Amino acid sequence: MSSDNKVLRIVGYVRESTREQAKYGFNLDDQEKKIMKYVDVYNADGTYSMQMFREEGASAKSLDRPKMNELMSMVRRGQVDTIIIHNLDRLTRQVKDLAVLLEEFDKNNVSLVSITEKIDTKTPMGRFFIYMIVLIAQWEWETISSRSIRGIEESARQGNYALPGAPLGYRRNPEDNHKLIVNEDEADIVKRIFTSVAYKQYSLSRLAAEFNQENLLSKKWDIQRMSNILSNKIYYGTFSRFGVEYPNHTIPIITKDLYDKANQELKSHASRIRHKYLYKGLVVCKGCSEKMTCFVGKGMQGVKYLYYRCETCKVLLPEKKITEQYIATFDSLLQKSHVLMEISRCKELYDEISDVLEVIPHFLISNNVDPEYIAGQYCINDGDRKKLIRCIRMMRKEIQRHSFSELDYPEQRDFLIAHIETIEYDPNKFGLSIQLRSEDEISDKEL
Repeated sequence: MSSDNKVLRIVGYVRESTREQAKYGFNLDDQEKKIMKYVDVYNADGTYSMQMFREEGASAKSLDRPKMNELMSMVRRGQVDTIIIHNLDRLTRQVKDLAVLLEEFDKNNVSLVSITEKIDTKTPMGRFFIYMIVLIAQWEWETISSRSIRGIEESARQGNYALPGAPLGYRRNPEDNHKLIVNEDEADIVKRIFTSVAYKQYSLSRLAAEFNQENLLSKKWDIQRMSNILSNKIYYGTFSRFGVEYPNHTIPIITKDLYDKANQELKSHASRIRHKYLYKGLVVCKGCSEKMTCFVGKGMQGVKYLYYRCETCKVLLPEKKITEQYIATFDSLLQKSHVLMEISRCKELYDEISDVLEVIPHFLISNNVDPEYIAGQYCINDGDRKKLIRCIRMMRKEIQRHSFSELDYPEQRDFLIAHIETIEYDPNKFGLSIQLRSEDEISDKEL
C-alpha cells in the first residue's frame, strides 16, 4: 500500500449493534481479526501505525456515534491515511451519509478500504461501486424494516403484546405467551401511582421515596420509573406502537379518565410554576440559619436571572452558581440510581449470569473499572466472562446517557427534593456546601 518509507497511518473501524450481533454474528472481535489479517498481508514491510475504533451497541442509521465522531475528528486533523472496515454496512446504511463521509475522506486524502466488498476508494470505479452497494443495502434494510413494522402492527391488531417482557402490573399469559394478563399485586401498585398523582396526594419524588422505604417489589423507585408508568397507555387497555394506537388491546388496570386526570395534573403542575427555581426551599444562609427566599433580577434587554436572597444578611446567591458547582454531583447521583435499574434489566436479558450480577458491587459497574478485570474476578468460564464484559459495557453506555441537565424542570425538582437535605451558603466566605440525604452519600471516588 505504501511505495516509500513513510509510515502509513491506518485506522480500523468495527461496529455492532446488540440486535445485529445476535442475528448475524457481526462480532467486534471477528471484525478486528479480519482487519488485522488484511493489514498484515498488504503491509508486510511493517511501515504502518495501527489504531482500532470499536463501536458497541450503535445503529448504522446515524453517523452520530461516539467512536465515529472521534474518527472523523482525526480525519479532519489530517491524522489518518487509510480507514479499513470489514464491510460497508459497518460504516453506514444511508447513501446520504456515505456521500458525506466520502467527501470528507477525499478532502483529507483518506482512502477507504472495505474488505468484504474488495473496494478501495482511491479509484473512481471503487467510489462508483461503493455507492451502488450502499444504495442496494439501504433498500434491502428499509424493506426488511418495513416488513418488521407491518408484522408488529398485524400482531398488535391480533391483541398480542409485541414488546419484550411485560409492563408492571401485567405478566405473560401462560396459555398464550403473546398475550398479557393482570398481575393483581403489581396492579394495585399501578393504581396507587395513578391515584396519588391524579388527586395531588404525592409528588413523584415523595411517592418514589415512600415506595423505596417500603421496599416495594425490591425495586429502586425513582422519578423516571414513575413517569414511564404514568405515560404508558397500556394501563387503560390501549397498546401504542410506531405512533399507532390499538384500543381494547389488553385488560385495563385503570380507566382512561384516571389516566387523563393523572397526566393532566402533571402538566398543570408544571404550567403553574411562573419562575422555575430549582432549589426553592433547599437553600439556607449559614450566617443566620434562615432559609433563603427566591428573588428574580432583570438584566440587559429584560433578561431574567434567578437568585436566592437572605432577608436578614442581605445577600444574594445566583442559582447558576449552585448548578455549576454541583452538576457533577447531581449527574453522579442520577447515574447511581440507574445502576440498579440496569442491573435488573440485564439480569432478565442474561439469566445465566444473573447470580454474578447480583453480587458485583455497584461502584465497580458505575466507575471506570476495566470490565475484563471485573469479569476475571467474578466469572469462572469464558462464556460467562464474555457475557459479563458485554453486559457491563452495555450498562455503562445506558447509565452515562442520563444527565441532570437533560431532565425537564419538574423531574429536576423532584430529583433534588428526593436527594438533597439542604444547600448551605456562607455569605462571609461566599462558599457553598451541600447536605445529601443519608442514603445518597457518595464517596469522592464516585464523584
